[in-house]
Formats: sequence, C-alpha cells, structure tokens
Amino acid sequence: GQPAFAAEGTYLVTGGTGALGLHVAQWLVAHGARHLVLTARRGVTAPEADLAVDALVRAGVAVTVMKADMSVAADVDRVFAAIDASSAPLRGVVHAAGVDTPVPLRDITPADVAAVFAPKVAGGWLLHERTRERTLDLFVCFSSVAAVLGAQHRAHYGAANAFLDGLVAERRRLGLPATAVSWGPWSGGGMAGAEQLAQFERIGNHGLEPAVALDLLGRLLVAGRSAATIVDIDWSRFRAAYEARRQRPLVAELGRAAASATAPSPVSSGSSEWLGRLAAVPQGERGELLATLLRAEVAATLGFERPEDVSPERSFYDAGMDSLMMADFVGRLRTRLGGSFTRLVFDHPSVSDLATHLLGHLDLGAAEDLFSGSASGSAVAAGASAAGASASSAAGLPGGVSSLSGVPRAEAEARVRTVLRAQIGEALGLDPAEPMRPDQAFTDMGMDSLLAADVAGRLKTHFGVSGSALVFEHPTLDALTAHLVSRLATHGTDPSRLGRSGTPAGVAPPGAVATAPGAAVGRGIEGYAEGVEADVERFQVAAWPHRKPEFIVPRWQWAFVASARRLGLAPRVWLYRDGDRLVGHMGAIAVRLKMGAEVRETAWLVDTMVLESHRDKAVGSHLMVQAREDLPFALSLGQTAQMRDILVRLGWTQVTPLQTAQLLIRPERVLKGKLPAPAAWAAGLGLRATSAVRDMLRERATTEVREVARFDERHDRLWARASRDITCAVVRDASFLNWKYVDQPGQQFLRLELVQGDEVRAVVVLMFREPDAAYRYRRGFIVDLVAPLSDDALLHDALRQAVEAAAARGADALLCLHAHPSLTAALRASGFTLRQPERFLVVDAGTLPSETRAVVTSGDHWFLTQGDSDIDRP
Repeated sequence: GQPAFAAEGTYLVTGGTGALGLHVAQWLVAHGARHLVLTARRGVTAPEADLAVDALVRAGVAVTVMKADMSVAADVDRVFAAIDASSAPLRGVVHAAGVDTPVPLRDITPADVAAVFAPKVAGGWLLHERTRERTLDLFVCFSSVAAVLGAQHRAHYGAANAFLDGLVAERRRLGLPATAVSWGPWSGGGMAGAEQLAQFERIGNHGLEPAVALDLLGRLLVAGRSAATIVDIDWSRFRAAYEARRQRPLVAELGRAAASATAPSPVSSGSSEWLGRLAAVPQGERGELLATLLRAEVAATLGFERPEDVSPERSFYDAGMDSLMMADFVGRLRTRLGGSFTRLVFDHPSVSDLATHLLGHLDLGAAEDLFSGSASGSAVAAGASAAGASASSAAGLPGGVSSLSGVPRAEAEARVRTVLRAQIGEALGLDPAEPMRPDQAFTDMGMDSLLAADVAGRLKTHFGVSGSALVFEHPTLDALTAHLVSRLATHGTDPSRLGRSGTPAGVAPPGAVATAPGAAVGRGIEGYAEGVEADVERFQVAAWPHRKPEFIVPRWQWAFVASARRLGLAPRVWLYRDGDRLVGHMGAIAVRLKMGAEVRETAWLVDTMVLESHRDKAVGSHLMVQAREDLPFALSLGQTAQMRDILVRLGWTQVTPLQTAQLLIRPERVLKGKLPAPAAWAAGLGLRATSAVRDMLRERATTEVREVARFDERHDRLWARASRDITCAVVRDASFLNWKYVDQPGQQFLRLELVQGDEVRAVVVLMFREPDAAYRYRRGFIVDLVAPLSDDALLHDALRQAVEAAAARGADALLCLHAHPSLTAALRASGFTLRQPERFLVVDAGTLPSETRAVVTSGDHWFLTQGDSDIDRP
C-alpha cells in the first residue's frame, strides 16, 4: 500500500527544485498532498524545474518555491515562518538537499568536508530542532548507499549521509516520526550524472527508476520502517568489483541470496534486438550495421565517450583492452547475441575483422529442425547465420536447411556434407575453390585440438551436437557425415542426447594433436598429450622461478594426471602455445564433490598463468573461456582479485571466503620485528599468561592419537559419518587422503588420527613452514580435518591435539584456513582469532539444475580447508 497525505497540510521538500525533489513533489501530490513548499539553495535555476512547478500549479496544487540554504538557521526560520503564516500547517518534511563533490581521500580539505556536511548535517539537525514540537505525518531523510557500501572519492559524502541515519535513529528514540532511505543512484536525475551511471552500470549497480523508488518509499512509510537501503544491484557482477581487494561481510549473505535468486539464464532476452535489427536490413548492409553495433560495445567496454572513437581496424589489445575487459566484452556479446562467440573474438580482435567473421555465424532466419521441420528442435541455434544459415544455403542447398524434412538418406547426406565442407573448410582456412577429399583425415588437413574446438562449435551451431572429440572419432568428411545423419535421424537435434563421445571435452584423444609436443603448431590452445611435460617444465621455470625445479614435473603429473586417473578420468589441462613454446597454462585438479545427496565429478581450476610477454593478448581470458566451455561445472579457490573478477564476468559465482583462523602459541616470537624487542617480549609474556593455549594443553585427552602412514577403509567409514554433517565438500575418503597427503611430491604432512577403541573418530593433517623474509616465525597449519562437525566435544579435542602437536614441533603460531560455520565456532571457542580472508571460493555452476545450483552457490553449505585446490603447495 501507499500512504495518504493530508490535503489540508503543507509538505516541505528541501532540494525541492532538483530532479529528486521534483519527483518527490509529484509523488506527494499523487497521494493526496495539495500544499507544497520547495526549497533550494539557488532557487529555480533550470527551465525543466519551472515547467514541472507550472504543471503542479495547473493541477490545482499550491506550490511555493523558496530560495533558502537549509544549513543556515535564519533561512530555515524564514521557511517555517512562511508555512506558519499560511492556512495549511506543516505535516511532513522530505529532506532531499545535498551536495556531492567527489574528492580522493588524500586530497580532501576542510572546505570540501564543510561543503558536503552543510546540507546534510547542519540542515538535517536544524530541521530536526525546528520540528521537535510539531505533529508530523512524516520526516524523511534522503541518505545514500555511500553511507552503507562506501563510494570511491566520497568518504566525506558517505559520512554526511551516515549522520542522517543516526539522526533518524535519535528521532525514533525520542518517539518522533523519522525514516532514512539510503538510495542507490537514480536514473531519472539526482547526484549521479550520465557518465557516473554508465560506470555504475558496468559493475552491476543499476540506476533506480524514480517511479519504482518512490513506490518503495511509500511502502516503507506504510510499514513504519525507520531505515532501509534501496538499490538495484546485480550482485554477481557487483561483488566481484566490490570485494576485489578484501571481503565485505556486509554483503556476504545478501549477495549469495540475490545471486542465487537471480541467476541469469544462458541466453539473454536482449539477444533479439541485434538479430532483429540485422535481419531487418538488406543483406548487403548487414556488415556495416554489425560493425556499428560492435563499435558501440567496444567503446562501452573501454570507457570511450563515443563509438566513433573506436577505430574499426585497430586491434582491441592496441586500444587498451586487457584480459578483464576482454571478458567483459565477451559477456556483452553473449548478452546481445544469445550465444557464445568467444573463439571469433580472440581470433579476430578488431571491429572490422570481427564483424566480417561474426556475420557468418548469426542465425537471422530462425531455420527449423533438419529433419522434423519443427521450430522446437531448431538445427541452427541462435548463434548460427543467415549469411551462412546460412553456410548451408550459401553452399547451394535448395530451400536451405529447413527443407530436409523427409528427404532420402542419400540427399540428406549430400546436404549435410555440403554444410560440413563449408564449415570445416572455413575453420581450417582452406581455399573454397579446392575440393575437400571425402576420405582425407582432418588431421592431415591441419586440424589440431584448438581447431577441433572451433569445428565443435560450428557443429553445435548447425546441427545441435557438441564435443570436439567427434572430429577425431569420425576423422574424415565421409565418416563425420554418415555419423551425423544417422544420429540426427535417430535422435533428432536435442543437444542433451548428442555428442556424448565418452572423451572429456577439451581433451583430445591420442593422436589428436597434429604435431608432437614442442613442435611448432602456430598459436592456440591444446590439451594434454603424452610427452608434454618438457614444455610444461620450461614454462613453469619461466612463470614461477621460485618453484623448486626438481618438483615441477612430479607435482604437475600428480596434480593433473594422477588426480584424474585416480577417478578414472582423462587429464584436463589447457596449454596456450605460441610457436614452439607454451605461453599460457591452466590445469584441472579432478575431484569428487558431495552436493547434498549427490556426488559428482568436477575439478579445481589452478595454475592459471600467462607469461609477461603475452599478458596484453588476453591469453588468460582465452584460457578461462575455453576451460568454461569444456568444463561447465568447476571450482576455483586460489585466484587473484583480478582473476576472480574475470571469472565472475564470465558467469562464475563468488560464493564464500576461506576464513583464516590463527592461534598464537609463542606470541613473543610472532611479535618480534613488529614491535621493539622489549615491547615484543613483554607483550608476548602477557599474551602467553592469558593464552588459551595454556588451558588447552592442560586438558586431558579423551581419545588416543596416532600418526597415520597410509589411509584405509577405516577412514572411508569416518568420511561416511562426517559427510552427514556437510552439504557441499570434496569427498575426503581414503583414496583422496592418500593422493593428497601421502603421495604428494615435495610436501611433508603430519597425519594424525584420533582413535577410540577400534573406531577412527577424527583425522587432523598438519604442515609446517620455516621462518622466511615475510614471516620471521615458524608457522603450523591445520591443512585438513575430517570429523563429524556436529560433535562439539570431538572438534574441540581434535583442535587440542592439533595445538599440542604444533607446539611440540616448535610452531610459534597455528593457522587454519577453512569455511564452515561449525568449524569457525569451534576454532573461536578454542582461542583462535579470525584474520582478514584472502581467498574466496568461486563456482561455475554451468548447466547444473536450478536446485543443485542453489546448493553449490550458498556459502553456508560449504566445508573447505587448506587441503582444497592447491593452496597447500610448498
């Protein structure tokens, strides 16, 4: 419902001739007000304000506009005197006055603070003082989201608005009416101009529509609410930027809930606009129109003022587009066109080149199913072409692909072969005038893993099938044609029933790579192949010079080969090659994940790195895009803030921080170097005297503690019990524990089991780090803990044993990186304190069902430790 305002009363709107004030005035009138006083520090200065006031007057509203500075007591008294002299007593105040002058914090002067504080702080207080003894229907303060979330270059503005929030709380304490609304930016005018709104839009902070905003204000008043924050934010995009440098607990829960509730569908409804505009113009004009549309998107991505500032021939990279911007641009195209064209963007990084090639992949004719003729089974998905829906029509198929319903098999094969010849030839860069031998192997034509991925995309576009392995399992034009015709005739074009070759996407079968590892293969992404380790070793030495060379190959094989083969899977890596060397790398550590009652195979994406020489080529973004297409459900835990931002822009969800809990065992050693020596010694003694460590070590053990040489079926039973308390976690059975903590090269772990009788009650895994330049004290880490999390006494006992073991081995501090509310509570109860988290779980839920997606994107559902991903590496 909405409030009803008194026709016989006066309503005062400060800042009343600004855009927000005028919207408020119209809203007040719409709900019954007939007497308004609008104040402004400079009076009416804009023609549109005059027109708005005139419209109100013509509607029979008594409107008084007064020039008054609400931070000046004399001006405020003059306004109230005028109202008191009228026949309509004051019934309500909407304080919307404000000044916003963005200034970097280091440059703020007292004058800047005074200018911003005047209308908000002084004005708000004067209005409060002058209305304390009056009977009002409402007293509304327009605050800002800057006081809630903060805002760049607006520390003083946020502080001024925070005062209004406090003022409203004080009025409520006094029994006076008061409501404060912390508004996000308004699209219909206000503090944020068009340029600022565009900047906000890029990070998911959308401008509020005035009508919607004021409707919500009315509901707040009817509900009697004292304060609220009203914003229109896409949390999946906003949190990536907002939490790029640190965790923001304020939005942790809200962000996850909103992200789950508003998870975007893979195809945007906005796709019809571009396709419709292109289809509406003659074929000869489509290239120019598409280039114009692309220039606008590139300009928006790069922050250019006008599309004309984008040179059609200039490389995106030369124009300043980095990996983050490239991911943004790829996302924009996905939204505009309703499909993924990432390969084209990376291969043709200029407006002119991209427009030429992209036009051949757009479906402007909505071609129907190859065999059934039904729109529901479209063989040319939104993302294939009219100029090349295209390639089949252009290649000479009578009536296009939609005319294949009911044709004899020989004719169907001829038409499918024509489409394949055109698409494979274009992907491989073959001369269209040269005939393609139907029995020639694709690898002999130059097809490698990367080109196979391109062809796979074309097969999905034109036939509704997926999987790059198809071109290797059916390695000639004749073989692939026969396979497609048979599959389509049997199954139709349902993508969920086609292309399941048995070979993991993104992993070429043996012999798929046209050249041996290390040979010159041009530029692009390739998958795992036997013998690639030598190239990987050279890459890692250049990319991570601090890693011990003797462990590079063993650890790489352990992480990516052994992890996959442990689960019966093929290894997954993405290696970006430029000539005879690798310049980019990403790997997948295969794991089994418990998600509620379901267990599914997935992987941690790790070791994403691009050599310095190629970081301006969007190689990292290319690797992540390809990995996402090949592995639609994946996890990440060790990315930098920039990488997290790229992942979120590519459709991943930031789920929860990895909490860091720390216990000081020998505080004087931890403080050494941070405080003067005598102070560190004294503080250390004081902390030790009151330390929870002392109390924990005095407690009697309730279980026997033994070191574990290798895990066995007893630990499988332990995981079965522990998993009942966990919704989402990597399966920590004996197979995982042995692979992770027994067989890991270059790493030493202390593996402890807590035993009672014949039963293993818990497992604790620790590791230790010697002092170095960054940490001058010895650190111990609780890398993993397997135990029923609902058993508080057992958790406390396990942590006590971990502390005792760490202290006995000379650790000065013990840390536990983790995520789970029960474990956090147990750590705190045992004397651990939380530090600022540095890592965050990011999940690509891919094509998971909505119910499962909601489970894996809820932070409270997850159990994580330092043993997840590869963040325990030496």
